Amino acid sequence: MDAPTVPDLVLFVEDNPDFRESAASLLEVHGYEVALASDGLEALDILHQNSRKPDLIVSDIAMPRMNGYDFFHAVREELNLRDIPFIFLTAMDQDVQVRQGWLMGADQYVVKPFKPEDFILILNNRLKRSREITEHLHKSMEEKIEKIRHDLVQVVSHEIRTPLTYVKGGFDLLMEELQAQKQLLQDTPGIEEYIKLIQMGTTRLHRLADQTVTMTDISSGQTRRIYEQERGAIDMADLITTTRPLVEEVARQENVQLEFNVEPEIFILGVMDILAKAVSEIIRNAIVFSGPDKTVLVRAYPEADMGVIEVQDFGRGIREEDLRRVWEMMHQSERTDHRRFEQQGFGLGLPIAQQIIEIHHGSAILESAVGQGTTVWIKIPLY
Repeated sequence: MDAPTVPDLVLFVEDNPDFRESAASLLEVHGYEVALASDGLEALDILHQNSRKPDLIVSDIAMPRMNGYDFFHAVREELNLRDIPFIFLTAMDQDVQVRQGWLMGADQYVVKPFKPEDFILILNNRLKRSREITEHLHKSMEEKIEKIRHDLVQVVSHEIRTPLTYVKGGFDLLMEELQAQKQLLQDTPGIEEYIKLIQMGTTRLHRLADQTVTMTDISSGQTRRIYEQERGAIDMADLITTTRPLVEEVARQENVQLEFNVEPEIFILGVMDILAKAVSEIIRNAIVFSGPDKTVLVRAYPEADMGVIEVQDFGRGIREEDLRRVWEMMHQSERTDHRRFEQQGFGLGLPIAQQIIEIHHGSAILESAVGQGTTVWIKIPLY
């Protein structure tokens, strides 16, 4: 059930008690909540004593103790009150007052006497305009914050990846040199394993940096904007071809065989580079969960109005209690059982894949049985 709508609160400041009560009745009839004050000092007390700020202030100018101008100044000097729309009431023959009020920065003028319907129309329009400005400012601020966050992640990830590239390249060359000097490896047992551990660590950090940038692009809306602008026909055979280099090295490291069966000339709607990330994450997940000397099957075929990529492994499977959470951020099945299964990464892969697929108006379905393996179906609308 939706929460009840809270009526707009108007602070009406007027020293004439009859006029003040009549205006209050008019506002209440039209759905406003009303707070009344006889002069600026009383109005300030109301503003300070109530936690809820009024949505609009309507104030007469000529009042005892504190007139409308002084009250306006007092409101605008307080940071938490200065954004409240402010309307002055003035008599018909007070042109000087009108000019002075405009110079001070009043939002609107209402000349007394006024027609009730005109008064309500002015208030409605001013509140509508105020809400539009507030929404625009909030949206603009959110966009700026999101851009700063996105740029920061990009910079940090770049600063991580750049030195890691040097480290990985250097260790690859070192490994080649050591392998060429077989006698050194024999005389120094364990050195090859030490270097492989360092290589594994740098690879994992590099992958985390890539995933962080991808997730930031998704959460900021950048991935969806790219999809809306660049989507087009993708041959599923080309998609699998693009994906293979991203997963074949992982399969080699895990000693897993990849088998592909892709039907030709099946076209889906999407963006190649983005969709390849999702597909590669799911294939990679199947490889890591398979275990050595196993096979991962990748099929692509049409089904009704969808193109389907089916990824099947014959590994250990996923426990039933984990099935509900496999798409959640930072979750990994059996993560705590590190003595049996060391899973690489921070649980970003499947959530990244799912969100990319959803941006493509598709779906990802996962079925698994412990000891038998896991199958994932990626379904993307046909072009």
